[in-house]
Amino acid sequence: KELTAFLAPFLPYLLKAGDKAAEKLGEQLGEKLAPGLGTRAWEQAQKLWNKLRPKVQATPAAQEAAEDVAAKPDDADSQELVRLQLKKLLNEDSAFAAEMARAWEQAQAAQVTQFVNGERNIVVGRDAIGSTFITGDVKVFLPPKYAHTPTDKIPADELTRAYLRALASECCQLPLGVLAPRFLESRRESTVRLSEIYVDLDVQAPARERETRGKRGEPLELEPRSERTPILNALADPKLSRIVLLGDAGSGKSTFVQYLAFALAQIQLREPNAAKLLPDEFTARELFPLRLILREVAAQHIPPNASKGNAPMIWNALRSDLTARLGADAANAVFSDLQKRLLRDGGFILLDGLDEVPATDQRRARLLEALLDFAAQMPAASRIVVTARPYAYADPKWHLPKFETLILSSFSDEQIARFIECWYQAMRETMSWNEQTARGKGEGLQSALRDRAYLGDLARRPLLLTLMATLHTSWGKLPDDRADLYEESVKLLLTRWQSARQVRRPDGSLDVEPGIAKALAVEEKVIRQALHRLAYTVHERQGKETKRADVPADIRTDEVLAAFSTVLPEDTNARVVLDYLENRAGLLLSRAPEIYTFPHRSFQEFLAACYLLDQPQSAQKLRDRVLEDATWWREVFLLGVGRKRITSLDDAVNVVNTLVPNRVEETEQVTDAHWRAATLAGNALAEMNLRAQAEGQPHYDAILKRIRRWLVAFLEDNHLTPRDRAEAGDALAQIDDPRPGVGTLPPLLKTGEGGVGVPDLVWCEIPAGPFVMGGDGEYDGKPKFTYSIRQNYLISRYPVTNAQFDAFVNDPNGYRDDRWWTQAGLKWRGNRAAPSKSGGAFDLPNHPVVNVTWYEAFAFARWLENRFKVSSFRLQVWREGKFETLNLKPETWQLRLPTEAEWEKAARGTDGRVYPWGPDADPNRMNFVETGLGVTNTVGAFPGGVSPYGVLEMSGNVWEWCQTKWTNDYKNYTKTEDNDPEGDSSRVVRGGSFASSGDLVRCACRHGSSPDGCGWSQGVRVVLSPIRL
Repeated sequence: KELTAFLAPFLPYLLKAGDKAAEKLGEQLGEKLAPGLGTRAWEQAQKLWNKLRPKVQATPAAQEAAEDVAAKPDDADSQELVRLQLKKLLNEDSAFAAEMARAWEQAQAAQVTQFVNGERNIVVGRDAIGSTFITGDVKVFLPPKYAHTPTDKIPADELTRAYLRALASECCQLPLGVLAPRFLESRRESTVRLSEIYVDLDVQAPARERETRGKRGEPLELEPRSERTPILNALADPKLSRIVLLGDAGSGKSTFVQYLAFALAQIQLREPNAAKLLPDEFTARELFPLRLILREVAAQHIPPNASKGNAPMIWNALRSDLTARLGADAANAVFSDLQKRLLRDGGFILLDGLDEVPATDQRRARLLEALLDFAAQMPAASRIVVTARPYAYADPKWHLPKFETLILSSFSDEQIARFIECWYQAMRETMSWNEQTARGKGEGLQSALRDRAYLGDLARRPLLLTLMATLHTSWGKLPDDRADLYEESVKLLLTRWQSARQVRRPDGSLDVEPGIAKALAVEEKVIRQALHRLAYTVHERQGKETKRADVPADIRTDEVLAAFSTVLPEDTNARVVLDYLENRAGLLLSRAPEIYTFPHRSFQEFLAACYLLDQPQSAQKLRDRVLEDATWWREVFLLGVGRKRITSLDDAVNVVNTLVPNRVEETEQVTDAHWRAATLAGNALAEMNLRAQAEGQPHYDAILKRIRRWLVAFLEDNHLTPRDRAEAGDALAQIDDPRPGVGTLPPLLKTGEGGVGVPDLVWCEIPAGPFVMGGDGEYDGKPKFTYSIRQNYLISRYPVTNAQFDAFVNDPNGYRDDRWWTQAGLKWRGNRAAPSKSGGAFDLPNHPVVNVTWYEAFAFARWLENRFKVSSFRLQVWREGKFETLNLKPETWQLRLPTEAEWEKAARGTDGRVYPWGPDADPNRMNFVETGLGVTNTVGAFPGGVSPYGVLEMSGNVWEWCQTKWTNDYKNYTKTEDNDPEGDSSRVVRGGSFASSGDLVRCACRHGSSPDGCGWSQGVRVVLSPIRL
């Protein structure tokens, strides 16, 4: 029916194939019916008819019906006759039906016009947009019958629908288009429809302990870790009505907001197939969508130094958004009704980019006040989503009370594969590929990602995967690293401006529009220089504290012209530059009248880095900028180093070398800037993968060792904040953490036996004797009593790390070897080959292993005991701030999980202290919920939390399994204590985690959990004891 309705008006001219006059009339008809899209509509009508014509001409009844509708294109009976004939043709040939279905989808994706029920509404792709007319500078999406109607005569509901169409129009396209030689030769730009390639992102709730409270004395089971959940499914939960969505740059926050706004607008407009854009369980699908960019709200509606933020600031921003999409008169006509509707029925409010709102002039604080006041006015049925980068939301003072936090996950392997499949199917028409070719191209990209690990890592960020797919589609090449990816993408986007293309003059004739360099009579490198300068200027402006009211991250016309004026001939017409920005999507996009922007903040940062690299003494300039403001210039520095590496690894290493040119002990006065520079240096060396290239290169090896020493000192000397130390530890993980007790090194053997890959543990000695066990708190073991341990024992100084547990998993005689498992554990293990991974920092090699069940923890300890039981084995023991070696005969000790009593004494000593260091919870001494990291930390990053015996991380970071079976209390504990490894009884867990409250990380706090339970805060520690269990 849709196909017939679309083709009917064009059939009088389609039936006269080859007649130039008829073709011209067909094109003019399309322009008359769909202003601005007529040529495109005629082209698609020709493509569809060319596929249909042989079948129609071979069927007399169908040919007759086509001629009849050509004579009476608006007649419903004639159209129905054609529809029935087409249906018959399609039913008789399923292969032809499938081909036509694909052709119709491609026509929709190519922005054709579709005429439904005589209304002559325009559907852009499958995204409903009313046909347009122009009022001043505003494009208003209304049916043509209102083209000459005064605003006050247009029904309010029709203006509201026009607003939704404008929102859908803006949000239905991917911001970065696709390029290809044949695309560039065409006379129109092509875009990628977001709905064709959108892959739903996953989120995880930030970890927090939610105990299931049973009767007093029963085990309090820990909630398992939050699994990855598709974000649209997560938002279907009516309890999640107020959300802060956190994600790093390029993680897909804004794209998600764009997609959801588009989908909700389509549903409000009752467009065909709109319901399929959201999952069935998405209960908020009927809410009216609003999408506001927070940097614009702050700049335009929060006065500098405003004393307090309030809801009217948000309502004024909504009015401005209506004005931008409808014009001032229409916005005023519809605003009051829309406001009443939102206050009565609620809406789906999407607020994008909290991190882009400057904290200066208290604007961010006033904005948060305004958001909270606005949220309080909205009915409970409303949904409000605020997006931000994690760093901007880390400080508790920026938190929104009563807003839940969701964290975007990076793409999984499955999501990467799904995106690639969707991408290459979407590219079929643009690239003139058949389905087999498109599938083959997609498989080629997936194969490259599997074979080149560094690309696979980059592909987990949606923005970078999109850039990779664009490059692979257009030029068939892939980058070497992140900086190379941006360099090639910049070249690709510059090609939009550089290539000549056909354009149609007002009289219909064709002309050739030259590329920008030719039009400006300059070389391409001159265009690059201007863009470098512009990016640097804008980035510098954004980074400064200023009272200027202009919108940060947007680029004004005068800034564009100033950047280009330094490199262009004096007689150049500045309008030429602006015309290219407005009419060809490229490295600068026209976002609003006289306002431009880079496609993404990361392009601005990369081009700003290029500017600094163009300058004399570029290494020093990069260093100076990042040391002035490490947060703002961090990405610029890293991308600058990466671009240096493209031409010279030596030059790139030398840039990093400027950050910390001396060893720690050679630096006279070490400042906070030195420590942060060391972290940045570690990140830069990791990005260039220097450790893989250092072998046989003494200079590289020396720099790696120096940076490692800085980072180790950073951790061990308790410098700066917990977050700073956590970031230092993460950087150290990526360039090989050298600390004893953290990784996998050959054990200290006289004979050299044991082999690479054995966990390299450091031990602390715990003396025998009595200590106070239990406490008076709600979750403490009761009653408090004195427990006496019979013999000295050793406990690992840190929890077991990922690197150490992975040695067990990767050993052919490890995880899959039945010898290490209890009977119940072996039954549970089944075909499992490893614990699950949580992704991100959780999986770094120097972080504690998580997601470990008691069965797995026990098997690990038994395996490790077997690996350690070698003659003349010597242990590394930490005593009074230094390492000592200890000789033990294998037959005299057992390596296992600690008993509950052994764990508690190692944590608190003999005096019954509350925490390992004393009476008070301290975020600088342990990683718990008030520390605010929201993730595990590199072991050893909290040296201030050391126990009386030198043990670290006993409070916070991860819960730790004990050998002991759960008992309800400590009554007759010496008789009820049960450390038998067999059975499936609940086991004790101790220590709390990064997500625990202060009362759960106390030394006396005890929990129990099923031995098959695990979570993203569940780890393990081991002991060496002469007492066999």
